[in-house]
Amino acid sequence: MRYSSLPTWGLLALCTLAVAEACCSDYKLRVGKLGGRMDAGFDVAADVDFDWGMRFDFDFDWAGWAKISAATQATLDFDGAGSLTFKTRTTGDVDDDGVDEAVRLVAVAEDDPSEPDRVFASWEGDKYSFDQGMCYLLWWDGKRIELLGAGCDQLEPALHCVMTRGNPASLSCDVCNGHGACMECSAGQSVDDCIGTGEDRLPDEPRPSNEQGGSAGQPARGSAGQSQSAGGGAGQNQPAGGSAGQLASGSPGLAGAGGSAGSTATGGTDTGGVPNAGAAGSTGQTGGSGASAEWSTCIEEAQTIRSEARDCGLDDPLDEDTLCSERLSDVNICWLAVAGAGLFTSPCGVLEENITCGRMFP
Repeated sequence: MRYSSLPTWGLLALCTLAVAEACCSDYKLRVGKLGGRMDAGFDVAADVDFDWGMRFDFDFDWAGWAKISAATQATLDFDGAGSLTFKTRTTGDVDDDGVDEAVRLVAVAEDDPSEPDRVFASWEGDKYSFDQGMCYLLWWDGKRIELLGAGCDQLEPALHCVMTRGNPASLSCDVCNGHGACMECSAGQSVDDCIGTGEDRLPDEPRPSNEQGGSAGQPARGSAGQSQSAGGGAGQNQPAGGSAGQLASGSPGLAGAGGSAGSTATGGTDTGGVPNAGAAGSTGQTGGSGASAEWSTCIEEAQTIRSEARDCGLDDPLDEDTLCSERLSDVNICWLAVAGAGLFTSPCGVLEENITCGRMFP
């Protein structure tokens, strides 16, 4: 009797395993879960000491080194040209799954490797953490941690997350391509869906310079991607002069050439509460054009950002004249991000964490 029951128990065990495997295979890693990995990745990488014996020549091909095609100067915003580079390896449980990952590290320093200017860490996901085939690149500056994640050796945009160390609530993620065009991802989205949406909607073309009227950079958080007039950015049914994308009404906006994403140039506000973008791509206008209108709008937006920064207890940004003559597009994008805050972060959080906003401060 005892032996005859073994097939029953064996069958039960097999069924249990089959159910568990089916359950786990359906699980999708969510964007909001990456905060823990960023903290763990920092803990693993920050404990490593670099010395002169680790010196090597690096061509700063981050895309090739990390196996993430979108790991470019546009997304990392770091130029180590002329610096010394050092490399090593370590292991650590970056994703808290009970299995150590192999972590590769590159330190960039002007002279002393024991005090690097920047450290980059790279590792690959595995089946135990539901991200097999994903590659990650992590770096930090003070308490600010940044992470890129994408399919290893895949020509696709990368998830780009920013978080204050030890504060998962501050996590903010976009999906960005190698040209620096980005759009926001929600914490509840799966990583696959976020990257897939970016692959479908982000413009596959270089980001225009400020001299060309703006930059297709960080997302216009909270704005609706409807139509926009000549010289504007992303939107449906975009006439001549714009650049990026077709976004469904109500989806996160995308900053394009000439200014920001928005609704039709009729004044007022869209459903997200962000003023619409008018002709020439500047926000809050009703069809006016020319440098004077853009300059006036930029000054107002820069003053608003300065006021918000002071309310948040932050240092003052650069003066309005400098910002609007050298970084007009950054002002517009940051203003939209601050105006659209509220669902996942506060205006203070945007000013502290948004990359474009960060470029407005000394």
